Amino acid sequence: MVRRLRKGDTATSSIEVDRPPEDVWALVGDPLRYPELSPETFRVSWLRGATAPVVGARFRGWNRKRAAVWATTCHVDAYEPGRMLSFTPVTAGSLTRWTWQVEPGAAPGATRLTETVELAKDMPVLLVGYELLVMGDSDRLAALQDNVATSVARVKEHLEAG
Repeated sequence: MVRRLRKGDTATSSIEVDRPPEDVWALVGDPLRYPELSPETFRVSWLRGATAPVVGARFRGWNRKRAAVWATTCHVDAYEPGRMLSFTPVTAGSLTRWTWQVEPGAAPGATRLTETVELAKDMPVLLVGYELLVMGDSDRLAALQDNVATSVARVKEHLEAG
């Protein structure tokens, strides 16, 4: 059975990283670093002269999953340095909003990192078919949940290994 994403569907994952918030922010607060973290994104570049995340800045991300390769232009919706970065891929019809949040962790010197993706509107039926046939996703919400869990785990692995 194929599951269609609906407005309000959310995938989120949090993890405790044994590094201070500024170290975690240096990685997740810079979209150019996302290819190191995401299981789908393989390249990112700033657009229209932007060089850093600020509200209104745009960047392009190139993604790949199985036979599918696609680019999205993303708009930075909210930005609080050291704390939160939220963006919407506008190329895809502004279907989703992605957010990274960095907070002090439970242990001294640790960080609580959360990545969330939320559906802003129902996914079009044609896109559901594309994701099933080309990407192999019969449940894109489960795939997105796996993606955010993988991304936060990669942050932890990357920072705690160094």
